[in-house]
Amino acid sequence: MHLDVTLGGVLLATLVLQSDMREKIRKAQGEDPKVMKEMNKIKVGQDSLFRVSNDGLVVMGKRIYLPNDEVLKGEVFKEAHES
Repeated sequence: MHLDVTLGGVLLATLVLQSDMREKIRKAQGEDPKVMKEMNKIKVGQDSLFRVSNDGLVVMGKRIYLPNDEVLKGEVFKEAHES
């Protein structure tokens, strides 16, 4: 994992997620109202900051959108800590 702190104090991290974690995130995204709204925009050709990656995850740039799910966030942080 690579971590940097910028002048503005923002923490940037790069984490390679295992496929089972990616699947958990994909499932949680499918239940998230914000993701569903953005997916509908994408389907009808409206502008969106998000896109759907080749493996079906909703992303912004190179970052995966992580729904506001405390259990899932905890699992991601745990995986990041252990990698």
